[in-house]
Amino acid sequence: MENIIELNQVREHRKQYVAEQVLARMTKALLNAYQTRLATPANNLSDYEAISKFIHDELRYPDETMAEVIFPIICDRLEQRLRHSAKTNQGELS
Repeated sequence: MENIIELNQVREHRKQYVAEQVLARMTKALLNAYQTRLATPANNLSDYEAISKFIHDELRYPDETMAEVIFPIICDRLEQRLRHSAKTNQGELS
């Protein structure tokens, strides 16, 4: 049972690492594309941190427009997960 827990921890760590890398790439791309000043003395953030926070907040709290775009992707991923779970007889989504 310990091996399963360790494997899940490794998977979660990998997911977080990949997510952080994706967020960093998006942040750099927006920072380079818009060359804008989001940082203010009041928020105590660098431009990079301000854009990163903006992206994180947008992904965390999607509105209707974003939901329409990402819903088909979420559906595809759920379908893949369910197919994989059925093949491995796990029957779980986590």
